[in-house]
Parts: sequence; C-alpha cells; structure tokens
Amino acid sequence: RVFFTIQLYRGSKVSKVEEETLDFSRGVIVNILKIRGESLYFHKTCRALLKSAIGFSDGTCHKVYCPFSLDRWDEHASTTTIRTSSAFKSANTTTIASLEHVMSLLKKDRIGAQELGLRSLVILTDPCSSGNAVACSASMAVLGAPMGVASDVSTFVQSMIRDRKLPGEEEDVPLELSFDDSVAPSVGISSSAATSHKQQRHAVAAAGSIAAALAEHASTMRSLALRVLSNALTILARERASVLTSVLMTHGSIYASVEMLSALLDDLSGATRPPSVLFASAHDAALSCKCLAVLMDYSKEACKRVVTLRSKTGVLDAFDRAEEVGALSHTWLERQARCASAAFGRGVGMTHV
Repeated sequence: RVFFTIQLYRGSKVSKVEEETLDFSRGVIVNILKIRGESLYFHKTCRALLKSAIGFSDGTCHKVYCPFSLDRWDEHASTTTIRTSSAFKSANTTTIASLEHVMSLLKKDRIGAQELGLRSLVILTDPCSSGNAVACSASMAVLGAPMGVASDVSTFVQSMIRDRKLPGEEEDVPLELSFDDSVAPSVGISSSAATSHKQQRHAVAAAGSIAAALAEHASTMRSLALRVLSNALTILARERASVLTSVLMTHGSIYASVEMLSALLDDLSGATRPPSVLFASAHDAALSCKCLAVLMDYSKEACKRVVTLRSKTGVLDAFDRAEEVGALSHTWLERQARCASAAFGRGVGMTHV
C-alpha cells in the first residue's frame, strides 16, 4: 500500500523557474506528496498520474512518450527474457543470495526489518524490477521449489496469507494479561507504581498505541504477502506455464488447499471496505482475485475446492459484487474480478462439477 496526497494549484501569471519567467495562468500545477509506503510503487503510480495530467496517456500504460526519462529501467527489464541455461543458472545464484538476505530480515523481531524483507521479496518477484530470469527463479522459490532457503520463504508467505499471522506467532493474549509483563517495563511503569489514575491512563494509552501499531504492521505484511504470491503466480503463468502446473500438482495440498482458497475468498469481502481498514481492503480483494484466477486456470483441484467451499452461485456472486464495486471506485479490482470470474467459468466447465 502506498498513501499519498494530490494537491492542485492554480497557476500564476508570473512564475520564475531557474531565472526564467513562465506563464502558468492557463494551467493547473499538480503536486503529489508521498505520506508512507513503498517508494518503488509510489514512483510508478506518480509517473502514471503525471503522464495523465499532462495528457500523454490515460495512466494505464507506462510505455508511452513522456518528457521525463524515467522509463529506461522498465523498458530494459521488460525486454529481458530467459534464453540460455547459463543465464538461468546465474539468475538462480543471484536469487538464492537475495532470498537469504530476505530471510535474515524477516527473522528479525523489528517491524521495519520485517516489512523491508517482504518489500524486497515483492521486488524480486516483479519482472519490471528484477527482470524475467530473477523473477521466475524467485517465484519458484516462493511456490516451494528446492532452492536452499526457499522452504522458509514459502512457509512465511503461506502463513501470512492462510493463517493471517507471522510464522511462530503465538495466539493473541488478552491485553489486560500481557500489559504488566511486556508493555509496562518498556515504558518505565511497574504494576506496583501504576496505582494513580493518571498513571493507569497513560499505561492504557501506551498499550493501545502499541496494539494499533502491531495491527497495522500485520495488515501491511499480509498485503505484501498477497502481492508476492500474485507476482509469483503471474510471472510463472506467463513465462513457465508447465513449471507452474507441475508445482501446483506437486504442492497442491498447500497452494490449492481448502485453507488457502478459503482465505483468498474471504478477502473478496474487502471489496467494499476503504483503503484505511486493517483487515482486507479493495486492493487486497483485487490481489486475491488475481491469485484465484491463476490458481483456477492451472489447477483443476482448486476449482473443485472453491465450489466445495461456496456454491457456484455464491462464488460468481462474490466476483460480480467485487466487479460492480470496482466499476464504481477501483478499476483494477473490476478488471481482476472479471478475469477471476472467467477463470472460474472455464474451470467449472473443465471439471464438470
């Protein structure tokens, strides 16, 4: 998720830019300010918005003319293909080293380090950032290919999506029971000293802010894990369809399992939620639709289990509702819901359920 603001200013008649006087009285100045989120995707979004503002595109395609030379990395990455086995072996070596670094970050007990590790994994599985060779190699690791630390990476992503918690995370402890042992020492208040009403109020406020920060962290991590899975399934479906089919058959109990599919279907309810919610937003629903579409296209068992979880009518209604909401407020959600509905139709027809 990237949070930013767009500010529009009326241009003045006289503006000085590098000692040159310009007339902006007939134009609108667009200023985009990032609040928080991943810089890479902020710049991609910002670039599309600015192109749309100056009339060079509608913001949906980055391969159009722009007076700013910002597209050279995307164009270079998009033309990168896997041609030789030596190139693929080199990509494997690079990917393994990168995955080891990612896991070292994910294993730390700091919020910033964990988010940085998962954001790095998002970039590794994005062909526009890492190239097709590295993206395919990293995606196979995410889906469980035997590549050293790949099993740890795959387990982490599965746990975040399926179980909605970090691997090894204990069950939630009531706040009243966990405060004296964990929060109070960190803020310098012992249970014997927190007797006054003012101290108790400060203690509850501190505990509440920490709980809110942890909840936001968990929501951010799960959104990033959904993007990782979406990237991995998409690049393999496009570049190595046979490998994806084999992986889903071999690891069908994991990626096409009832628990995983149920978690992805539950995310469709986020289509009607605003982006600020902590459970599942419209963007998470779009990512889930994208994952479901690929899973149902390349795994017959996935379609059968989706129908088992919810009837044909229930699944189609969920996709139709997401598409309707997307048509009003979220174009990408509309597109992904339509693709998921079409994939479900093809899968149901193929499995004769």
